[in-house]
This record gives sequence, structure tokens and C-alpha cells, in this order.
Amino acid sequence: MKDRRTGRLTPHGAEDQDKESEYEDETLLAELREGLEKLDRSIPVFPPEIHWFQEQVLQHRKELKRKLLLDLLLFFTIAVIVLAGTAAVMLNTPSVYIYFQIFVSALAPVILWVTRRKRKVGA
Repeated sequence: MKDRRTGRLTPHGAEDQDKESEYEDETLLAELREGLEKLDRSIPVFPPEIHWFQEQVLQHRKELKRKLLLDLLLFFTIAVIVLAGTAAVMLNTPSVYIYFQIFVSALAPVILWVTRRKRKVGA
């Protein structure tokens, strides 16, 4: 006899075993479904109200807006400090400003190379 799934020849008793295992599978599935239905009936499900979700969204938006304002305030504060320091150095001692610019210009490619190398090694 040929097995329907594999197409191979099977011994005479193998077909009976397949029918028996299919019957066991079906009874197991029926018991599982019955148990899950009992569980669904025994535990009441109360979906949360839409008002609660709306409140959560509003609270999250307020938090994001507050973080954005703090980040912008920090950014502009640091920008003003850097620009003021740059203007002060440039107006008082232009030679120090020029040396600083040369140093930063030479150091920037090295820093970029190191950070890209770390990303490639870490990835």
C-alpha cells in the first residue's frame, strides 16, 4: 500500500496506525477547544474604554512636547555660548582663533575615521 503523504510503499499495519493517530489528534484538538471555550466563559473580558486610550495619548504628547522644548532650549543655549566664545576669541586674539580652526580642521577627519571604524567593527 502507498502512503498518501509520501507516496512510498508502507507495511500493512502502518495504515491502521495512521488512522489511529489521526483519531487521537482529532480527540486532542476537540478537548483543547472545549477547554479553551470553558476558559473564555469563566474569565470575563472587559475591554478598556476609549477615554482611557485618549488620555494616554494626550499625556504622551504632552511629555514629548516638553522633551522637545527642553532639547531646543539646550541646543540654542549651547549655540549661543559657542558663538559668543568664538566671536570673543576672534575679536580679541585672531591668531588663537586661526590656530584653533587649523587644529579642529586637522582633527575632524581623524575623529570621523575612528567613529566609522568603530561602527564597522561593532556591526
